[in-house]
Amino acid sequence: MNRDDKILKDASKLLKDNGVNFWICHGTLLGIVRENRILPWDGDIDLGVWDHETNKEQVTNIFESEGYLQELFFADVDSLHFYREGKNLDINFFKRSESIASWQGAVVMNGFLNKLIIHSAHIIYIKDFRTIKLPVGYIKAFFYLFFSGFFLLGRIIFPTSLKRKVHQSAVKRISYIGYSYPIELMVFKEIEYKGIVLQAPIDSEKYLELTYGSEWKIPKKDYIWYEDACNLKRD
Repeated sequence: MNRDDKILKDASKLLKDNGVNFWICHGTLLGIVRENRILPWDGDIDLGVWDHETNKEQVTNIFESEGYLQELFFADVDSLHFYREGKNLDINFFKRSESIASWQGAVVMNGFLNKLIIHSAHIIYIKDFRTIKLPVGYIKAFFYLFFSGFFLLGRIIFPTSLKRKVHQSAVKRISYIGYSYPIELMVFKEIEYKGIVLQAPIDSEKYLELTYGSEWKIPKKDYIWYEDACNLKRD
């Protein structure tokens, strides 16, 4: 069993042992249904839970107690992000209404200034630098490093009012985008994947077609979810 399958097995057991109802979703569902594997170019293992029946603090405690590190972001998104052994694990909280189920993520708007301000706010509020990536090019990388040092110091010396302004500016540079599904598709069945019993949407092919389009069976390694998905919901 490879690393990805071990983490999926471990995460599934942790959630089951703690009575958390979940299912496979996003790229993890796509890989298992289409290719009977977790896609090697997919950086995340994705599991879905219902927001109305799942406590985020409980889920955080479950995984942190087992050595997973939480990846934090100051934007309010419908996911908890963990990582271990070089692999990301996303627990995605779906909201439901009478007609649809939806999940929402956060995407930084295009542009160097937008990314720089987001980067600065991240430094002020979040101690985890793992996801901060330097841009290509010496000049832009220099500015990133310069502002990193400045705002790292600012975490200590900036007054609360200035930190709040940085945060407010950063929030304005985020687009909230997610997926939506007809509620009738959010019924689940048990499947077995390499000895792991999992839940998946009962009509997984229809579910995947809604997100990835009619050609979902054709691999697309450069897929960008917030640009290419067919069922995007924007706020």
